[in-house]
Amino acid sequence: MAVISVTAANVLAGANARTKWATAGVQITAGEAVYLDGSKVKLGDADEEAMAVCVGISLNGAEDGQPIKLITWGNLNPGGTVIVGSRYFCDAATPGGIGAHSDIAAYPASGDYVTYLGVGMTISNLAVQIQVSGVSIA
Repeated sequence: MAVISVTAANVLAGANARTKWATAGVQITAGEAVYLDGSKVKLGDADEEAMAVCVGISLNGAEDGQPIKLITWGNLNPGGTVIVGSRYFCDAATPGGIGAHSDIAAYPASGDYVTYLGVGMTISNLAVQIQVSGVSIA
């Protein structure tokens, strides 16, 4: 899986973005996928079912206990090159990573949980449409 190589300073929500504020539960960098753990967000990870329930992608960096803005739907410049037409998912190898797949079977290991984050629209635009499946690869 090819993870988007993010330059945090370039992460930017589009005009149609739906956003919300949360509280960081760990150090988070702009452009990372996050899940809700109690009342705080932490780095998403497809290896664990609860951690694969991503609720957004961070638009700013934050330390534990600080406010963080998330995009939950809409256009996003993820701060790195996007493959046009590729589907993007919560990554299994890189906590908070956003990985591209040409085929869902490309997940690196069985037992990973599938959370769709969006599709590449241009080389600098990801159309975020988070869908948590709750399904793990057999």
